[in-house]
Amino acid sequence: MSSSISKGLADNLGTCVKDSYHNAFLVLPENCISNLFADKFNIKDAIDLDKFHHAFRVCTEGQGNELKSINNVVSSALLPLLTFFRIFGENSGLSLNFNHQDCGTGTIEFDRCFFEVRNEVINFPSCIDVALYSSKQKVMLFIESKLSEYLRTTSDFEIKKGYSALYSMMDSKDILSDGKIIFDGSKIKFKEGGKAYFEGIKQSISHLIGLVQGPSLSRKGVYYPEEYLQAYQNCYKSAKTIYYATIILNPLMIGVHAGNDDFNKYEGYVKLYSDIIGKHGGKILECIRNWPKLKKDQGKNIKVLSKPLDYHVVFANNRDLLLDDIRRFYKFVE
Repeated sequence: MSSSISKGLADNLGTCVKDSYHNAFLVLPENCISNLFADKFNIKDAIDLDKFHHAFRVCTEGQGNELKSINNVVSSALLPLLTFFRIFGENSGLSLNFNHQDCGTGTIEFDRCFFEVRNEVINFPSCIDVALYSSKQKVMLFIESKLSEYLRTTSDFEIKKGYSALYSMMDSKDILSDGKIIFDGSKIKFKEGGKAYFEGIKQSISHLIGLVQGPSLSRKGVYYPEEYLQAYQNCYKSAKTIYYATIILNPLMIGVHAGNDDFNKYEGYVKLYSDIIGKHGGKILECIRNWPKLKKDQGKNIKVLSKPLDYHVVFANNRDLLLDDIRRFYKFVE
């Protein structure tokens, strides 16, 4: 709709929209949608509620336009928001205690969380679901969250022309599942047929490009406040070590039986991810850093965790971060 037509129709509605001639038919009260979710999951504490409303905007008004899909029981945008939001922002007074064999001995105390942070890739930035920061240890953990996306299997996956040289480099080093997957110049696929959730592999490779190049300064067209970008930049710059991982909700924990087709696809993706991203993370980063299209290398110490994280394992020792209704909904129970 043209701006003049929009303005003319808006005039007919009266004062409710006269200050901004947007195409929205009604001006919705602030936080009206996030309040519905807050009520559903019994988020009542004033501090929690303030964090949740801000985090909701960041998660749903970003590049992925997740507002369209968040009102779904299998929403992969809702899951990380509900589980990590209590350490969103500064000085939460809470922390997520993280132990993992790939991170050495000891516990990393992540006391700050960012959602949908944007990093430089080629054209459009990559948006990572969750970025955790430890003020004490100067460590960041970037996490791509999955709930049921691995069910969307295909026989192949098209790679955009601008990335073909990078995938050719990886293919020549047998990074693509030790030769079980081939890249034919435009697509990646299994040598012997079959289907897989290739999108998750491609997504992680793009995220690793973004971690090498660092934060994107672009805020065009999305809710990405200047102070939020600045806070993320500061944490990225001060991080001495950066880890990358995928985290998945184990379907066994929510009632899916082993042997079920959905569970088989889950296991298939965990293996595919572990064989490519987990096993060859260092080699992938080396290829990225030697890729002619790379714009800049921030020189960060980046490490890739060898296997996907499990939501229930991560939160087994962090149950205090989960409100009761959220814990019950995703079956984070003892």
